[in-house]
Amino acid sequence: MTKASNPEITEALKNLVIHKYLQHDNVTTTPSLKGFVKQNESFVLINSNSHDLQRIWRKSFNETATKLKVKTKHEEPDWYALTMKKLQATLQQQQQQNPLTSPQNTNSRYTTPRSSSSSLSSSTTGSAPLTSDQMQAFSEKFAVMDEEQKWEIEEGVYVENKIAVHSFILDVEDKCWNDVFSQRQLNIIKSYKCSPLPVLSEEVCSFFKLFEKKYELDKLWKAARESGPYDPVKEFNVDWAQRSMIDLLTAYRFGVIDRITAANSEKDMIIRIWRVIDTVFDNTGIIVTRNDMACTATAERLNTNRVISGQGLESWLAAWKPDLLLIKDEIEYGCSEHAGYDEAGAGKKKIFEKWLKVPKLLKDMFCRASRKVDNDETYIRKLRIAGFTHNHLRMSLVVMDCPNGYVCRLSRTRDFEIPLSIARINTQLVPILQLILKAKSLVQDSLRLLQYGPDELAENHEKAPEPDLIVHQRSPTKKLYIPTALNPSTTTAQGKKRKAAHDEDKKD
Repeated sequence: MTKASNPEITEALKNLVIHKYLQHDNVTTTPSLKGFVKQNESFVLINSNSHDLQRIWRKSFNETATKLKVKTKHEEPDWYALTMKKLQATLQQQQQQNPLTSPQNTNSRYTTPRSSSSSLSSSTTGSAPLTSDQMQAFSEKFAVMDEEQKWEIEEGVYVENKIAVHSFILDVEDKCWNDVFSQRQLNIIKSYKCSPLPVLSEEVCSFFKLFEKKYELDKLWKAARESGPYDPVKEFNVDWAQRSMIDLLTAYRFGVIDRITAANSEKDMIIRIWRVIDTVFDNTGIIVTRNDMACTATAERLNTNRVISGQGLESWLAAWKPDLLLIKDEIEYGCSEHAGYDEAGAGKKKIFEKWLKVPKLLKDMFCRASRKVDNDETYIRKLRIAGFTHNHLRMSLVVMDCPNGYVCRLSRTRDFEIPLSIARINTQLVPILQLILKAKSLVQDSLRLLQYGPDELAENHEKAPEPDLIVHQRSPTKKLYIPTALNPSTTTAQGKKRKAAHDEDKKD
């Protein structure tokens, strides 16, 4: 059977096959989508794309059943297995058309949901390609998962089995999941062990209350200047809030905010506005750097299999360089990305960094931090990694955790925006400063977790096992090995290596 070339014919053919199944093929049993796919698997695979197979058939089946007023059972097929079959069939077809192409060097690409892009894709790309060798690596990561450690949100429904993306990142605010999970299932995923952001101290809350119902610059300035004085050591957070507010009000007074907004300079935005993110960590001992430094966690993933071969030492693959990194004891606890011009929050760079780059960076950081505590599940379930995404005057916070199973969940705040109007200081600027302080507390909680362990282990610190050969080493704690994001495809990696070698030659 070949796939119909005309989309209208294909859609009509689909509805006809579903109609036949609902009306004629199920006279003794209650029909279901699972039953339909099982009976018509070849037809389903031929008339589907690998990235939207589930959405298309669920929609067509439900619409036809509703139109025919046929009662159906809520049973669904194994979408992951079907996706794998579709991808394998596509690859085999391409190899038959081009016998010289193999899975190791093929340049064929498949598109998957947003979180599945290659880690080294250009920051200007708008797609999320998945190549055949990446698909193979994804299958291998999935195959080694322990069924008992997967996240079962309902009886027989496992999150890992329903998200066919190689990063195993589930961004709960990404609308693509509306076609994968029911609303009830999504609510479970969003809320399960999702702790709210840390609460601010009474002193900080009292300071921000001073700006309520004040709409003139002089009154706002007076409220900020006359509060305190605050001890810069014992009351650092409220002292930072006062200094930040005075600094920003000064910029408003002399028209600096308006000028840098009009000029739309990324560096000016960071230096004059978003540096408040940098300074809030001054008393933590955390290294806050914007020094064009590559993410160590990503570099570790990319080069984990680097070896000396018959042709010498393999080239080093360069990792992403976030606009900001938060580092303590060689562990990265968060990052920040600035996307430049606003474009109503929907610019290409903004979308790429918010939905692809930052999630991948956070996943790498999460996996590396997990390895630092020997993949102890007790630590992993409480760990949270923070990321800031800001472009122009907008900012939001994203938090990654792993509450259950192997999936890393991504939770977001809404976008907050620096006001251009003085009258909006209390309702727009104050929430941004509050959010930054809450993010700081979250990072500090994770830092304490990795340094001192979970609360339940605080009184009874586990005794480290005596060193021995790996074959004889036994761990007293339950382990959880979170799958890392995939490395670039073979073709992409080879291109990076050639470029790196070329750059080295130019230096010589």
